[in-house]
Amino acid sequence: RVVFITNDSTMSRKTFLCKLIDDFGIHIFQSELSKRSLESAGASSCRSTSEKVDIIKRLCVITSAYTCAWYCKQHGKIKRPFVITHGTGLLEELANVGITDYFANIDEKGNPKREFSKPAQADTIEGIMKQAPNVDAIIIGWDHCLSATTVAVAENFIRWNEELFVETGGKAGGKLPIITCSSDLGGIAGRTTADFPVPSFQNRKVRTVGNGTMANAICHRQDMVSTPIDVGKPAQMFQEVLCLRQEDGGLGIDFPSSIMVGDNLETDVKLANDCGMKSLLVLSGVTSREMVDREVRTDCMPTWVVDNFANVCPSSS
Repeated sequence: RVVFITNDSTMSRKTFLCKLIDDFGIHIFQSELSKRSLESAGASSCRSTSEKVDIIKRLCVITSAYTCAWYCKQHGKIKRPFVITHGTGLLEELANVGITDYFANIDEKGNPKREFSKPAQADTIEGIMKQAPNVDAIIIGWDHCLSATTVAVAENFIRWNEELFVETGGKAGGKLPIITCSSDLGGIAGRTTADFPVPSFQNRKVRTVGNGTMANAICHRQDMVSTPIDVGKPAQMFQEVLCLRQEDGGLGIDFPSSIMVGDNLETDVKLANDCGMKSLLVLSGVTSREMVDREVRTDCMPTWVVDNFANVCPSSS
């Protein structure tokens, strides 16, 4: 059984599964697990890819958008969050668990709302906040267009509720839960080509800001340090969903008999070590050989290291 997991909260499980099939050519429906799952669901004869995706996504795919929605429903009892995100994946997963009264910095089609791209001035911030005075949580997803105004709106939702709590003797306001879809400080967006116009920059990894950096921008402000609830790997919440029974919304992973394959020491390898899994680190992503050699934290030490996953699973040709 192969399970695909990601901290990319811009994708719902369905979107992620379709990306694996369409963009990466992974033949998920041809696996024995998929065939058995479709048979047990009485859908082995269905021809619609959409129907198959809806069944298989619950068994072999998990994204931090899903774990966020799962937490909000099962633990947080959150109903009206302010959602910072990019694309519709996080909103789709929230809607799947019945949370539809959210306030987001994007519209229903995933387009950034214009007001969040305006300068972070008082009138702009006030105009946004009066649209959703009853926000009961802050959800920080991976926003490709994070702005100073978005950060300021989140901070004021947090501060105003805390101030209101003190002013009313606890009758109103309070400490808003802050949920981050991962603690990743950065990631790899791509790689420059061999014919990049600047020769010294050819074949270079293109790094980008991570979800965790965005959460830090909101949680670590002047005279304010808040600890967000992390629902991405390797956090405890993510682990809980991985091992949870499938009938309860989890994946039913048996950690001792599983191997984690990933490219990040602090998320993938640490998740494996925390859960009692073996790990295979691939160097084709964010981690270099030099980073592995410098690593001293025992909980970030991989079991095996390879340059590329193709070295483990060579083509039959």
